Amino acid sequence: LRCFFLVARSNVEDEPIYNTKFCCFKCGMAGTVSIKLELARSAFAPGENVEMNGEIVNNSSSPVNIRVVLRQHIQIQSTGHFDESTSSQEKFRLYASPCEANSTRQFGDMPIKIPPVPPSFFGANGMYARREPLTYNYSISLQAVNDGGTKVSCELPILISALPPTRKAITAAQSMTMSTAPLTNPGDITKNAVLDDRPCETVEEKTGLEDGLTLTPVVDTSGNAYNGNIYSHTEDSGGSSQGVIQYQPLVSVFPSAPPLEGDVGVPPSTQEPTTSDNVGHDEAFNDLLSRMADELDARLAVDAWIKENPSATAELSPEEFAIILKKVLYSYDQASVARELVVGRGSVTVDHVLATMEACPFSKADLAKTMAPYVSDPENKESILSQLYSFEKDDVSKMFVR
Repeated sequence: LRCFFLVARSNVEDEPIYNTKFCCFKCGMAGTVSIKLELARSAFAPGENVEMNGEIVNNSSSPVNIRVVLRQHIQIQSTGHFDESTSSQEKFRLYASPCEANSTRQFGDMPIKIPPVPPSFFGANGMYARREPLTYNYSISLQAVNDGGTKVSCELPILISALPPTRKAITAAQSMTMSTAPLTNPGDITKNAVLDDRPCETVEEKTGLEDGLTLTPVVDTSGNAYNGNIYSHTEDSGGSSQGVIQYQPLVSVFPSAPPLEGDVGVPPSTQEPTTSDNVGHDEAFNDLLSRMADELDARLAVDAWIKENPSATAELSPEEFAIILKKVLYSYDQASVARELVVGRGSVTVDHVLATMEACPFSKADLAKTMAPYVSDPENKESILSQLYSFEKDDVSKMFVR
């Protein structure tokens, strides 16, 4: 596993670049481009910063655009009378910058972050097939592209892991003298990755994102792990077997720096929480907007922020409610995010509801139903009902607490 934490390098020397490209034809050679790419390691989790250095030498008469691209390589295969295989790519542009003609650009500590993407997948455990039906892996590509459409690129394969590696494992790997070579071939990623949830030296044991579960994966005599991430319903019911249990799928995005050894399991009394009592309201509010931009699950981001910033939550204005709801990517998620906000705040006014409805015109009725029980001035509900269709008014009106 330590091979993932060694510095990986790749370079392209004096690759020709052309002024014009049409289909497969290129004409008008403008010169050459050389690219050097270096990654501090080859394994990252979603949300982590990529420690990357690069150099582009543009020995051409054409200016180029420099791009850093995360490429997802998807392979679909079928078996039968005729074996068939097809592949495709998804591209995520992480960075862009211009480079003038006959110039050199060097990069270090570029602001590049792994987006919320699924971990690398090399096939299902325990499944036997002559060919894996679906696999996908990733690579980081440093590219120089000119206005004529021709491109020179340098690429390194990477592993997108489900959990970030520990800083202890990274430091140990980079400080050891080993004969192990860094990974530069996509096939090496598959051979060296841990593909199940068995305990390993590079990852902190985690069995719940925010629930404090301590279930330990069970490893049988063959080394196969199972029951390593069992979901316990008691986290939703407060330990009671009664009540309605709701399940929410989670998308995990991790910070750029893995936790230092000793952070996990430290009692809350020894770690000062980050709350709105420690920071100003505007700073806390901007932190929430930043979290929502980084995470795919807006409800989860809002829930975590509310727990850390109860004072700032209680001070949220109608305008801030509207700004938050506008940041929710999908309209069908807006009502669940609004519920997190009103529950965290304790109560809202009619003005909060009106501002939220105006910000989310496609979810007006759902938002009104969700927020109505928490309205502190229900005598003013007519201003809310007037914004709804006639067939929606009765259902929403019943939700106000008299």
